[in-house]
Amino acid sequence: MPKVKSQISFVVLYVKDLDESRTFYEKTLGFPVKQTDEGYVEFDTRGAPLALMSLDAAAALTGATPTASTAVPRFSLSLGEVANVDEVYEELQRAGVMFVKPPQTQPWGQRTTHFSDPDGNLWEVFTWTKKDNGA
Repeated sequence: MPKVKSQISFVVLYVKDLDESRTFYEKTLGFPVKQTDEGYVEFDTRGAPLALMSLDAAAALTGATPTASTAVPRFSLSLGEVANVDEVYEELQRAGVMFVKPPQTQPWGQRTTHFSDPDGNLWEVFTWTKKDNGA
């Protein structure tokens, strides 16, 4: 079995409407654009880069036609730890972000909330309420 680094180095989301998704990530969430190309936009997230790619560009790159199914999320991405989940929740709601459910404190010691981007990709916002989280 090949050895793989246990870190995610890049995330690319295949999206139906690149302009709509770019506006969401750039204007609503405040991610600065790092690079653009035909059918592609990359954001500087101060972590693993996040890129959006149109379905057509993704099909041309991979040789497969990705589908944008929103019935059941296949993964979630995390914005990272924030100081106050409830404040971020309220701020993003005012900006028009659609949340799956309001913030909840989880049994393992995180306060979390999740929202969807325009293509139904699931995002998490969290903070630790207990530092003895077993990590």
